[in-house]
Amino acid sequence: MKGRENLVALNQSAENEKWLRRYDRVVTYSQEALDLSRREGYKSFQGGALLNLSEARWNLGQRDEATRLAQEALNLSAEMHRGSTGLAGRSIRCWDLIP
Repeated sequence: MKGRENLVALNQSAENEKWLRRYDRVVTYSQEALDLSRREGYKSFQGGALLNLSEARWNLGQRDEATRLAQEALNLSAEMHRGSTGLAGRSIRCWDLIP
């Protein structure tokens, strides 16, 4: 449970920083959440972290990296049990930002 609690805290911190438009901090929290979720095997948290990273990178002007991360989240959604329509939808919505 400890790993899961940390993931919730990291993802919520990233979300809070997004509201404050401090995208460098979003990257920091999201990268840590991504690393932990990969290590612990929590794919849903991994998907959320990828999308937070994607949005932050987009807002920092790193368009290619943002696109790659959103694509990775979309691919991850297909790997999840019965697929993750929520993650897939959020991934595609990220792509809507891309002209």
